[in-house]
Parts: sequence; structure tokens; C-alpha cells
Amino acid sequence: MKPITPCCRGHLSAQDVSFITAVAGADVTPLLAEETSRDAVLESDALFHALLHVRAPLPVSPRLYFYVITRRVLPQQDRAVTDYIATVLAEFLEGDRWQTLPGLPDIQTRYVTDMLTVLADLKGNRAFLLQAHLGNFSLFVSGIFPDHIRHRASVCGAPDISFYETIGRTHYRLAAHQPQARQTGLEHVLDTIGSEFTAVRRGLNRVADQFLHWHIAP
Repeated sequence: MKPITPCCRGHLSAQDVSFITAVAGADVTPLLAEETSRDAVLESDALFHALLHVRAPLPVSPRLYFYVITRRVLPQQDRAVTDYIATVLAEFLEGDRWQTLPGLPDIQTRYVTDMLTVLADLKGNRAFLLQAHLGNFSLFVSGIFPDHIRHRASVCGAPDISFYETIGRTHYRLAAHQPQARQTGLEHVLDTIGSEFTAVRRGLNRVADQFLHWHIAP
């Protein structure tokens, strides 16, 4: 399994281009081919407000949808960081990746303690993949399902938000300093999210409150 890399802006589907063109009222293909103009299109108020009013099923890819709304709530982050975060949301939405350990498809778990136990025996690329996954997992659950975490913490003494912040911050930073992070161009992204985990997590809390209606079983 490869690490998650930012791919929302650079991999628009034909469906995405069609929707953006309809919103703009003109052919935007030339604009989407150039980075600066593409970013201006993807961050336009017109596209954001159009996506606010779409109904299920989405008329665009999850990557486009999550990038537009994540960029809106985290404007202070650079685009590579918001692109990565949006990609994590899209990847975790599809299938069971958020419960499957990277490189260990036969093991499924949503418990951080189990992941830490597995990580203790890993080295090299597999350790890097699981460190990044621990960061992604912690950000995903604390960002999108904070009420679920608080409920479990109060009812049965499960880890609270601060636990996930510590795990996420620590393992993003560990992953950022692995050679694989430099090789894949993720060093800056992972280090930034690790350093600013709380601010990013709060931004995703706003995404969950304002734009999503996901629930997780206790």
C-alpha cells in the first residue's frame, strides 16, 4: 500500500470538470490546466456555494468536494496541506481504509492501542506507513467524530480528544522525519499537520458540523 498523497487538485474527474464548467457558465478547461488559474477556480465563491446546495449522490468526486470545503475552513494552511487533508477524508470515506492497517490488509481495527502494538514491531517503510496512518486516523476521528469521542470518554472512560491530539501530533512528526517522507514529498505536509494538529482538528470539526452528516456506531 502506498502512502496517501495530495491528489485532489491535480486529479479532477470528467464529472468534476463538467460540474465546474456548468457553475462557471463557460469552458474552464484551459484554466484548470494551469496551477494558478486552477486554484482560483477551485477556491471561487461560486463553486463553493454551488456545492453547498448539491444533493446526494454527489455530482462531483469526493476529492473535489472535500478539497473545496476543507480549503474554505482552513484558508491559513498552504494548498498542499489542505489537499492532503481532503485526500485523507476522501480515502477514508471509500471502503474500509480507515480501519485497515497499511501493508497489513488482513488486520482491521479502529483502536489506536492495537495500532501502537503493531507499530512496535515494524521498521522502514512499513513503520512509516503506519506512523502516517496513526496521524491520519487520529485526525479523522477527532476531526469528524468529536462528539462520539467525547461521549465514549464520559460513558466508559475511553480516550478523550487530547489523547488523539497527542497520538496524531506525535506520529505525524515521526513520519515526517522518515526518509520515505522526503522521497514522497510529504515531509513538509506531515510536519505541518503535526505541528498544527489542534488547529487543523478544529477546522475539521467545523467541516463536520456544517457540511457532513456522518455517524459512527458506539
